[in-house]
Amino acid sequence: MRSHTGDPELFRTAIRVCRCVLVLLCLSVAAETAWGRSPAGSSESHWRADTGTFPHDVFRSVPPPATMKSIVIAQSSCAATCKRMVGGCMAPCRSMRKGARRKSCFQACKAKIPGCRAQCKKQAKRRHQLKKGKDVKVLLGGKKEPSMSLDEATKVVTDGGMNSISAVPPNIRDITSILDEQKVADPELAKKQRAEANAEPEAGLSGAKLIEFYRSRAEAAGKIGNTEQQLADLNKAVELARRVSADHLRQALWDLSIAESAVGNVKSAIRHKEQALKLVRKNGRKMVYSAVLVSGYVYLGDFKTAEQKLKAARVLLKRAQSWKAWDKWKNHWLRLVAQANATLLESKGELDEAEHLLRESIKLSEADIESGNSPIPIDYVQKLVTATRLQLCKVLVKQGRVVEAEVVVRKALLEHLKVAGRYSTWAPRVLLSFAEVLTAQSRYDEARQSTNAAIDSMMKIGFGATTGRMVSAKQSLARLALLSGDVEAAVSVYNQI
Repeated sequence: MRSHTGDPELFRTAIRVCRCVLVLLCLSVAAETAWGRSPAGSSESHWRADTGTFPHDVFRSVPPPATMKSIVIAQSSCAATCKRMVGGCMAPCRSMRKGARRKSCFQACKAKIPGCRAQCKKQAKRRHQLKKGKDVKVLLGGKKEPSMSLDEATKVVTDGGMNSISAVPPNIRDITSILDEQKVADPELAKKQRAEANAEPEAGLSGAKLIEFYRSRAEAAGKIGNTEQQLADLNKAVELARRVSADHLRQALWDLSIAESAVGNVKSAIRHKEQALKLVRKNGRKMVYSAVLVSGYVYLGDFKTAEQKLKAARVLLKRAQSWKAWDKWKNHWLRLVAQANATLLESKGELDEAEHLLRESIKLSEADIESGNSPIPIDYVQKLVTATRLQLCKVLVKQGRVVEAEVVVRKALLEHLKVAGRYSTWAPRVLLSFAEVLTAQSRYDEARQSTNAAIDSMMKIGFGATTGRMVSAKQSLARLALLSGDVEAAVSVYNQI
């Protein structure tokens, strides 16, 4: 047997490394157990302390810690969590040339570590208070507010720029009763949507009219979840538009990019958006396209390009104040640039600033809806405000403010049910977001009810069993069954996928 006496320093180093690995493994398993999650190596996302470290999917199972021991475990991972956050902040710095600017960029990111750790520990304690039924401290605009109950949190959200809503009860019976009232789907509408998606072009149709037919049929296919046909029709429209005009090509490319984003093909979506941007001649549209591209590059982790797109949109927004179209389009331009900025700030962990911008964006959308003077269709503005509320909900969950997140997502859901009803293409999205907020509060049975309602809506609308959204919803339902301890139900759902 070979002796280690010849190199004692190497032997001691190896022993220290082994000890560190064992300690980290024990902490990892203990943390997962305390959170009611599967150990490392499972398919679930790893979420230690709520500091906004999820790359893209903030809505995962986030049961609050139940004991002070679990708070200590959560705090022990704050260093690693903040290290990952700072690593994301440093990504743009690494692409800079060596020099003072690059050095200051790294120093600015490192300076965020103490604040991140303090916020991490504070939010771990806050989740513990929520679990024990204590009041919640709500932060708005960086100022501390007195402890408040659920009803008072509703008023805070209302004062934050949203229209008044009734106090939210501690269960979802109010939501389920509304869903039950709307349980009868419109069979004629579903039949009409399927007919539009299965329509065939008239004989002799060509040029711009044929392009418009494929764009319309793609939209109809998207409404019933047939994304495969939607993408095929839009690709046909792009192919035809190349032989017609640059403006038709721009429209078709933009529609295709939106459909690609919806199914998760982010790289293809960005490529098509960039192609469309090159064909734009109006500065107002250039501003909109640049702002929308920010979220795509953030999703891919290309923060440098995201910053460039946001800067381009801001420059055009500043110039736009002297344009004749400013009074007509200013709300639309302002809210899109604000949302783009909020997305970038959220990715850097600057959640307070992101929250403020999202609330301002919602105010602008509500002003357009109330006045009815929007230059774009009101139903599209309503979709924008719903999407912004869901993004705000994510930010609040990342901050550990799950009570306010529930208030925001409830408002989005109630407004959408009032305007479009249960059997509309956006209803399942909002219901699934509602389910994820309930999951974040360990309210698994209620989350299952909301997820089942989303699946029912998709089935009645005409979504196929193999469409991406339907499969994703069923996976969430199976995961919720496991979290509830109902293994048989989870297996049954997985067998249906």
